[in-house]
Amino acid sequence: VNPSAEGLNNILPGRKRKDFKPVSEEIKSKEGSISQMIEDAGEFSVCIRASPASAKNPMRFGLAVKTGRSKSEQTERKDKEHLSGIEMSLVRLTDEMEEILDEADFAKEREMIFHNQSRSMAQASVYWPILHLAVLCITGVTMANHIVRFFKSRHII
Repeated sequence: VNPSAEGLNNILPGRKRKDFKPVSEEIKSKEGSISQMIEDAGEFSVCIRASPASAKNPMRFGLAVKTGRSKSEQTERKDKEHLSGIEMSLVRLTDEMEEILDEADFAKEREMIFHNQSRSMAQASVYWPILHLAVLCITGVTMANHIVRFFKSRHII
């Protein structure tokens, strides 16, 4: 698991890319799972390599992402702050609401990036044909000049 540079720069401007080290784990048996707690927000890259997999022997894997606090963290907070069941439900709902709002902000940023890319591609699609036509015209004029010179040098014209 490795945070991507773009997400890292947007969400954690004080942290540098080199502060994060890739995590590598191996599952020895045919079935198993790996749990990884990540405290920082942002985009992450996941690379999964199945060495014994091939076209004749495919391997299936799944990826489950759980967000929020773990049960132990919730219990610890309940004991530390002496919260009742209703207060813990309220805290859980507040945490879920924060996650939803963070996800909405993230989606908004991604949409803004996509919109900017779409606009730049649309702008490029206007200028590329003009450039192609200019190159085509220059090539045509140059070839016509060469043909005229060739015919004049052979006294055909």
